[in-house]
Amino acid sequence: MKNLHEFWARWPLGRDWHWQRPYQKRREIFAFFSAFLTCAFLTAPCAGAQNPETQSQSQTFQATVAPVPLTLQAGATFQESSLPPQNTGKGWYRIPSWFAGYWHRREMVEKNFGFPDRRQISLRDMRRGYQIDSRGDIWHPRNEPFVVRVDHKDTYDLNDTSQMKPLMVSPGAVVVEISAMGIRVDKATGLIVSTTQKREIHTFKPGRNRTIEAESTGMGYDQHGKPLLAKPFQKFYTEYLKAPFKPINNELGRDYRTDFCQYLEATEQGDLLPR
Repeated sequence: MKNLHEFWARWPLGRDWHWQRPYQKRREIFAFFSAFLTCAFLTAPCAGAQNPETQSQSQTFQATVAPVPLTLQAGATFQESSLPPQNTGKGWYRIPSWFAGYWHRREMVEKNFGFPDRRQISLRDMRRGYQIDSRGDIWHPRNEPFVVRVDHKDTYDLNDTSQMKPLMVSPGAVVVEISAMGIRVDKATGLIVSTTQKREIHTFKPGRNRTIEAESTGMGYDQHGKPLLAKPFQKFYTEYLKAPFKPINNELGRDYRTDFCQYLEATEQGDLLPR
């Protein structure tokens, strides 16, 4: 590899919400939705990918989205079989070394222009980078849809991330698009208390002292696909490295090493097979 530009030239670019019961106050409903947006994450250049600095600023979101299935709407009895099949995503993409590892987020800061910034506790751990090729480049799998469960006293939340799509990967930034659904279930009855949806764009850049600085913009929707906000929100957060990158060969029943090797062979990149 002669220089960094040649390295990037060969890149093939391809998880809490809090609504209450319907009879409670409307402001509590929006408190849940705000928290739902806060806790989701977030994981070579795509055709038409923009510069990361301009992409997050110019991003627009759909006025409406498709409604969630009736079996996952408020009032229905939750059944795991109603969720879409999990971990069916296919494909891999390279990520820069500063983006790889096991990362921890503590809080998010919401920008309210003309008002003081609002800080929200948002604890989340995220692993990025599962395999390394023969040249030392780190790769991350498309392993969505996946579900994260958060337990509360009388309810539990399910954050079903249906898509975590890389929009742009470069030496200095990674841009990811997230589509997810938040479901709150009553533990005693098994009934779904509420369901919301969201669409987000997260832009990541390397920070100081082994940190990542991230910006998130997005919109929230109700279970019928109608917007819950007048305009997109904007939030910022810092991620702290908990553990450096190491290859993950097997996790949750998925053989990532075999899957990675098969992907390289299928895309005529056999020379990158890990040693």
